[in-house]
Amino acid sequence: MSRMKLTAAPPTPPAPDALALSFTGAARASGAPLAGYKLAYRAAPPGGYPPARCGAGAPKLNVTVIPVPGGAGAGATPIMIRGLAAGRRYRFRLCAFDAAGNHAAGIVAAGKTAG
Repeated sequence: MSRMKLTAAPPTPPAPDALALSFTGAARASGAPLAGYKLAYRAAPPGGYPPARCGAGAPKLNVTVIPVPGGAGAGATPIMIRGLAAGRRYRFRLCAFDAAGNHAAGIVAAGKTAG
């Protein structure tokens, strides 16, 4: 799962309840072909950590499934996350998964909404 990159920033034009994420993906989560990505996120207290994993089960964790965009290994993929609290910092973890249910450890990013 090398060469993945995830960034988070306020969208253009600014929206107080949203963050624009962009990621470049990997072709595999393990030895099997890539099935998609899971994006886990939560509001972060000062000094807080990103979600430890992308699977469900962690308290106060939002998980969004993202299909493989334009084929595995495609260019940067934009994702708009809306419904966030204004002026809050959020932490994100993006994990690739395969059809067998294997999840990569993922990569992390943080961003703060306008407001």
